[in-house]
Amino acid sequence: MSEQKAVTTKEDPIYQMLANYKTAIASVLPKHLTPEKFLRIAYQAIHKVPKLRSCNSLSLINAIIEASILGLEVGRTAHLIPFKDQATLIIDYKGMIELAHRSDKVESTPLKAVYENDLFEYAEGTDRYIKHKPARDKRGKLSAAYAIVNFKGGGYDFEVVLPEDIESVKKRSPGAKKADSPWNTEDEPMMWAKTAMRRLAKRIPQCPELQKAAYLEELVEAGLKQNLAHITNGAIDADFKSVKEEPREPIQKQAITEKLDKLKADGQISKETKLCPNKNDKPVPIADCDLCTVRQGCPAWA
Repeated sequence: MSEQKAVTTKEDPIYQMLANYKTAIASVLPKHLTPEKFLRIAYQAIHKVPKLRSCNSLSLINAIIEASILGLEVGRTAHLIPFKDQATLIIDYKGMIELAHRSDKVESTPLKAVYENDLFEYAEGTDRYIKHKPARDKRGKLSAAYAIVNFKGGGYDFEVVLPEDIESVKKRSPGAKKADSPWNTEDEPMMWAKTAMRRLAKRIPQCPELQKAAYLEELVEAGLKQNLAHITNGAIDADFKSVKEEPREPIQKQAITEKLDKLKADGQISKETKLCPNKNDKPVPIADCDLCTVRQGCPAWA
């Protein structure tokens, strides 16, 4: 039976597609993950969500490669979610915490949900502080959530989200209306806390992977496709060398710039972005630009 299952698995087009990219994925995986383990977990995650098979194959492999670059296991701390015909990478709160702790500056990152009967106080400004004492009994309804980063050597920062913040996020989230969405299950409190963590991510030093994960979700909420790792013929184009560039669709740069400016003004995506001519004029984090080997010839930096 197990031999028959193995044969069936190897004949699966999804399995074959993943196998074709094994070398590419191995080139970017961190040391704690082997390509065999990573691809096995990714295949199992796809097998559990049949709708992923109907997604654009390039979006699926791109999402998997992006998870490998971040060093997060698909189906555990990172998830492949089908939105229409696109496979989208979503990082859960455990993945956010894992990425935050890769910074040499971070000691701990507590995330908590707050309920209406809890004692909860915080202040902004020059005397910032946050205080939370959960109610011992009936805590009531969700009323807030927060994320704190405690730094090694002392000091901390925090971010609080309130119901109006969450309502805005849920309206933009393409999956929030689904009955099985974490927003509509017992996981909702951690979705609130994850939102706080995502906003805090922009202020955590030496944490580019966390900031990238936050940026990817901002793209989803803004209704934009995640413009992920460049891949060509089974290889990841990590440094933009030897890239066989695909023909670009006609894009009105002014219109894209106006949309990008509006998204920034509305706070829907980070202000730390630029339009990348190497990615069809899509918004990318400036942190990515710092790693780009063709930055000197990029008109965005002219």
